[in-house]
Amino acid sequence: MSPYNGNGNGNGNGNGSKPNPKINLGSVGTISKMAVPQDTRDRRRASNSHLEFDQPVILEQSPHWSHAILWALLSLTTFGMVWAYFAKIDYAVPARGKLEPQGAVKEVQAPVGGVVTKIHIKEGEPVKEGQLLLSFEPKATQAQLTSLNKRRATLIRENQFYQAAISNPNYPPVPPPGLDIQLSSQLPSLIASRNTVLAEIRLYRAQLSGGSKSANLSPEQRIRLQYGTSALDARIAELESRIGSLQEQLKQNQIQLANGRDILTVEEGILTDLRPLYEQGGFSKIQFLRQQNEVKNRQTEINSRIEEEKRLQKEIAGVRA
Repeated sequence: MSPYNGNGNGNGNGNGSKPNPKINLGSVGTISKMAVPQDTRDRRRASNSHLEFDQPVILEQSPHWSHAILWALLSLTTFGMVWAYFAKIDYAVPARGKLEPQGAVKEVQAPVGGVVTKIHIKEGEPVKEGQLLLSFEPKATQAQLTSLNKRRATLIRENQFYQAAISNPNYPPVPPPGLDIQLSSQLPSLIASRNTVLAEIRLYRAQLSGGSKSANLSPEQRIRLQYGTSALDARIAELESRIGSLQEQLKQNQIQLANGRDILTVEEGILTDLRPLYEQGGFSKIQFLRQQNEVKNRQTEINSRIEEEKRLQKEIAGVRA
């Protein structure tokens, strides 16, 4: 340590600059031992306190928090990768077209209308036969049921009255009270016409069955049935004869069509053979054109036979119908 004399400039007059003592530090916070004045020791203490206070202090953080944060980040990253691999993500793709169900669709309609109080199914849910779908407000339905029952009873009474009037047309019964029925003066003639129509129906049914149900017919109806059956048999025989004649014509036409096709093949072969001679000048133009015209005539004849075959087949189908 440098010597120090205690005055301001080294001579003790107090006019010089302040001393700048140098302190040797053996270690942090310790001063080497040597004799110093009291004020110097005070300054040294203050300087030592400042030195000790200005030393850097390193605070070590606990490793538990850093480990916890690191493992949390690793866990979240791993979970995100696993979820992204296995999770199903819905996304919308715009496309043109019409969505149609795979199975058969059957529209369900209520037999009666009304106010719906409860729906027992969800949209898109499959239903079974007999399953309850909707519940209507019962008051309107009950009133409609009562009205329909009254209407049914009225129709039954009217039906009974008309049945009695048909069984006795000359003396029809009196309409029951509560029924607005007005009998026409032509009721007997209408009932007679009805009986005639029913008899005609029985006659036609007997004709359709081949006379096996003629036991319930009157003698006049049996005569009409026999006459109608004879006329029908004659008509059937005439149609069968007509069909036979048409089939014979069709057969002859098919034979002529086959012959015409054979002749056309021969004529076309001749025309093909004559064409090189005609082009080389070894065959006259008139004879070549005549052969060419013959081929066209044969083709026209074949076309006519084809049309005739179609006409005969159509006529046979019409007769059989």
